[in-house]
Amino acid sequence: MGKMSSGSKQMYGAVFILGIFILGAVVFGDSIKSFFVGTPTTAETIAETSDLTAAQLAAAEATTASSSCDENKESDITSDVYNKANTTLTEEMPANLYFFEVVDGKRSNTADVDTDSQNGVNSVNCPTTYDVAILRSNANGGNNSRITYAELDGNKLDLIEDGAYVRFTTSRATHTLSIDTNEHGTTSGRVWDLDTGAFLNDDGVSSSTTGTFNISPASFESTTNGGLITFNVTRTRNFRFEVKTTDSDKEYLAFGGYIALNQSRTIFDIPTISWDGTVLQDIKSTTLASLDPYCGDTFDSFEYVYEIPVGASMPSSGFSNIGYSVTLKSGQTSEDLTMLLYSRGMYLKFGSTTSLAKGACDDSTSRAAVFTAQRYSLNVDPSTP
Repeated sequence: MGKMSSGSKQMYGAVFILGIFILGAVVFGDSIKSFFVGTPTTAETIAETSDLTAAQLAAAEATTASSSCDENKESDITSDVYNKANTTLTEEMPANLYFFEVVDGKRSNTADVDTDSQNGVNSVNCPTTYDVAILRSNANGGNNSRITYAELDGNKLDLIEDGAYVRFTTSRATHTLSIDTNEHGTTSGRVWDLDTGAFLNDDGVSSSTTGTFNISPASFESTTNGGLITFNVTRTRNFRFEVKTTDSDKEYLAFGGYIALNQSRTIFDIPTISWDGTVLQDIKSTTLASLDPYCGDTFDSFEYVYEIPVGASMPSSGFSNIGYSVTLKSGQTSEDLTMLLYSRGMYLKFGSTTSLAKGACDDSTSRAAVFTAQRYSLNVDPSTP
């Protein structure tokens, strides 16, 4: 064989190197690709090896996301509920905190109930979506049930339906849930007689000079101790009820409420009622049924019902003003006048484990008040005018 020329040597050398490169690409192809384009995610890897539907791809992505959940696919949620009615101290409070598992956008079951919620830990599924709500506890010092602020792991949560509940999805082994609400309290009131410029007395107890707040239920007489309220020559009387939550760290109202007025339509003209200066409209025969479908029987005995708007407060540090102007019809003798205040709250429907409701009356056969109504009466001289 003749001696190989230098050109032939270069050609065979190039062929040899090319062969080595092809062999390496076959053996180490994935590693070379990873070096240039990076390692694909789990979902991307599956997508490259099979035809995925959108649902399958989403499931693959969820599997990747769930890698932060614990080995049992659970998440421990540490919950704290704070009483924001206490404006001087940071006060944790026990609350009926309900965790509802959500499937296809609907609550499917009650996953857990935290009756302490003071660093309480709830073990729930992961990754899973949950609705969390505070259900009412009808007692002075109970649960007001409206969520005013919430965070999950320091991130603000949206308040759904004015704070009826919050919704989030667990995604790791531990979460921290923080919720603000108000501790429920009962009320006290006093009545200012706009016509005489003095406070009414509390049913024979002299308070007209001091303006003492009287705990519900309370009845009021004239500014003269022991005297009954009389109507003047114009047959119109004007009063201002000043009502507040009795205890300094509590709040009576949650999702607004109602003023129910027992005032005879035969004896008196249609009254004028206002809340903190805003005139309210009687809703008994109009929107009450849609706002609170279970209050019909409760309010049957009242002639007028007015809505206290959501967001209204009855602070203990001050008071809310309820204006009341009433006119006696000609030829009639007067009678006592009674006003009841109702607060709306969250509750679990009778016999259900997932159906939440918001209202002033529940769906039990007795249509009981969600929170005890607060009663204030005016004792009127029946012989007047």
